[in-house]
Amino acid sequence: MVFGPHTPGPAYGGRGCATLGAAGGLGFMVGPVLGGALGQVSLSAPLYGAAAVALLNCVLVWFCMPESHPHARRSVRLHWGQFNAVGQLLRALREPRLRLLFAVVFCFALGGTVLQANLTVLLKDLLAFQPGSIGLVLAGVGVMDIVSQGFAAPRLQTRFGERRVAAAGLAINGLGLAIVALLPLHAIVPLLVAGIAVFTFGDGLFQPSASALIANAAPPERQGEVQGANQAQQAIARTVGPLASAWLYGIAASAPYAVAAIVVLAAAVALSRES
Repeated sequence: MVFGPHTPGPAYGGRGCATLGAAGGLGFMVGPVLGGALGQVSLSAPLYGAAAVALLNCVLVWFCMPESHPHARRSVRLHWGQFNAVGQLLRALREPRLRLLFAVVFCFALGGTVLQANLTVLLKDLLAFQPGSIGLVLAGVGVMDIVSQGFAAPRLQTRFGERRVAAAGLAINGLGLAIVALLPLHAIVPLLVAGIAVFTFGDGLFQPSASALIANAAPPERQGEVQGANQAQQAIARTVGPLASAWLYGIAASAPYAVAAIVVLAAAVALSRES
């Protein structure tokens, strides 16, 4: 991919984003196990453990991570408006190349949050899962993230390009949500495993591809600002998602996942038509 009408320069590849996603999957796999072990010490121990890891992460970023954005391509002006997340989001949406990508990512984040916010309740209500069993499910999500982002996504991106892989990942993600929506009708573990595996595999294909698409669509001097705006809109989706999930679950156990599947699949169609 190229920067198009913006200043020329090397494109940001989805392979690097996929590697970062695989690292996140490893953390998501180890985290629930570590949290469960600390939880045996006390209920507050996992919180202190998470705080310690976050502090360690901050130290590593500050001292060990070099700046990757060339100085010549950075914005030299700094003003208070740049600290306004809403203003950054509105400014990003003024870029025609970013509007569809932001809308698609918002739908993806909304669908994923609906599942994440409600999954433990669903597992407890339908399958009588205990915390240990739920932790194993979350660890399985981490394993699938490593497979999809660490191995599948980079190879598929090389062959088909980030946009096609992102659209396919969204479609697979939506299919996984649809499978989970069937679980209240057939409360069996194999159906749960299939739904979570398909959902997470699609997640792993979409996220690094979408990150690369957004990075390459942004003006070079606004890379960080646009990525910040992207995180801001995902935070909005993650605020709305749990509220919608709880309301829909009160209507029917399948409703949150069925609605999320429709939203994500519609986004996949929109992105594939644009490609």
